[in-house]
Amino acid sequence: MSKNYAIVQLNPELECARSALDLVLSLASLDQSVQLIMLDNAWMSLQSELHKRYGMLELLDAEPILIASDFEPQLDNDDIEFEWTAKRDLNALLLNFAEVITCN
Repeated sequence: MSKNYAIVQLNPELECARSALDLVLSLASLDQSVQLIMLDNAWMSLQSELHKRYGMLELLDAEPILIASDFEPQLDNDDIEFEWTAKRDLNALLLNFAEVITCN
């Protein structure tokens, strides 16, 4: 039985970003419905040495990365698919997931 998962990355530190991304890639490779959600400035990890690995999400048909912050970020890299939502709307969105896992 497939559940839908939200993996919430709370900060841009490389260790946190790697843990969140590894979890998302693992679930997506098992054909689980999963979305990586980056809170506040966690999106800055998209411009780290991991940027190529984020591209694997699209290959595995994972949901686009969701960035929840007060302002829409301006990314230097157009290769990474993401959506933006206002941080104040995040709680309502999280209600749609069967499991919410945070990585900090």
